[in-house]
Amino acid sequence: MNPILVASDLSPRSELAFARAVQLAQGSGGSVRVLFVVDDALPGPVARRLEREGLDHIRRQLLPQATAAQVEATVAVRHGRASDAILAEAEAIDAGLILLGIHRQDEKRDLFLGSTAWRVLRDSQRPVLQVKHPVAGPYRRVLVAIDLTPAAEAALGLACRLSAAAEFSAVHAFRVPFVGALPTYEELRETAERHRAAIEQRIADALRSLSTEGVERPVAVHAQVQPGDVIEVIRRECDRVKPDLLVVATRGRVGVEDAFYKSIAESLLRGPPCDIAAVAADGARG
Repeated sequence: MNPILVASDLSPRSELAFARAVQLAQGSGGSVRVLFVVDDALPGPVARRLEREGLDHIRRQLLPQATAAQVEATVAVRHGRASDAILAEAEAIDAGLILLGIHRQDEKRDLFLGSTAWRVLRDSQRPVLQVKHPVAGPYRRVLVAIDLTPAAEAALGLACRLSAAAEFSAVHAFRVPFVGALPTYEELRETAERHRAAIEQRIADALRSLSTEGVERPVAVHAQVQPGDVIEVIRRECDRVKPDLLVVATRGRVGVEDAFYKSIAESLLRGPPCDIAAVAADGARG
């Protein structure tokens, strides 16, 4: 796996992200870069003090965890806007994954849309993993949101790379077009079966592709195809499966469709049911 980039704001939330990065790097033989960003709008003396304190905290509190796990970890300090610095550092080191701590739960929706997490998700071509829970080992139960675009293969590929030995489930939500009357049970069943066949084929194609790339193939992916709103279906399946990782695609189409997929990821990131990884159709990296 390419280097893993962890953005740290010195909070307990970002420390959870660092611990997950170490676990992932240990399993893949990769390395970890910790990034601490100092706001360039701060007065010089304040910025320099913050930089010193941030470096000291990371070196004392975080890096020893990586050393104990025999994972190579380095630290970088950059000045500027946090999201811009994160994306620039990810490009500079060719990061395979960007890890962030969970967003504050008590903030309003409009504040989230201006947050670092949202800006990174919106603009990143690389997978983004937002960590909610303490690390208790590799991910054991992974739920992947699947659609009928190439983004589904990217999502499943990222899920396998993050934990090839996990138990995998997939969920697909579909809508029946409203044509003047509510769909009958039979119409819903027939539509679901068509979608199920297409999703199973998409999963099979993705697994064949992954096996040629040297990624360990999971034993099985249990697929659920349900009618309804995408967010509601995903959350309902999370309640049922209780995954420790949810993987979604942020795009697979363009224009209005692209904004739609990002809005799904934004809604899930704002109140994540578990750790959540988001990947663009062309953004899965080893």
